[in-house]
Amino acid sequence: MTMKILLIDPPFYRILGFYNRYFPIGITTIGTFLRQKGHNVVVYDADFNDKLDNMDYSLLPEYYSKYLDLFGNGSHPVWQDVRETIATTNPDIVGISIWTTFAASAFHVAKICKEVIPTCKVVMGGPHATAKADEILKISSDVDYVVKGDGELAMLELARRIFSDPNAVSSIPGLSFRTNNRITHNPP
Repeated sequence: MTMKILLIDPPFYRILGFYNRYFPIGITTIGTFLRQKGHNVVVYDADFNDKLDNMDYSLLPEYYSKYLDLFGNGSHPVWQDVRETIATTNPDIVGISIWTTFAASAFHVAKICKEVIPTCKVVMGGPHATAKADEILKISSDVDYVVKGDGELAMLELARRIFSDPNAVSSIPGLSFRTNNRITHNPP
């Protein structure tokens, strides 16, 4: 069964108005792999900002409280763009990259996903997910699965099983998830 999968690099620098041309190679690599296996994949770099307005990254600590305040502003253009992209793509599965620095943004994107498409499955992966899978699942009920370590094979298996046999996810290496209000961590 072909899945429609949206992979998102959440906004951090962009939402603060900082220049960011970082290429999200992790989700792009996973997306390429999934596409080669027959899935319909869209990679969305929500953090891309090519405006040269602010490049003094030493000021980031001064902007962090502004960053946190922006989660209460649903009409902010960046959040509207995220919402529109999710709605337009209409994915079965959304994969969100999570780094410790912008974990709050990743959680907010997961929340938006469930608001826009309540039936989509939300998966987080990346460095923070590998180190803090348990914490992610405790903090956010909007996250259905966490992939620890390399995500290509885990995401492929998840896409194959998630809707046809949800109980089969218990054998996917590197996957963490909730079952009956209990968190399960599969072996690496």
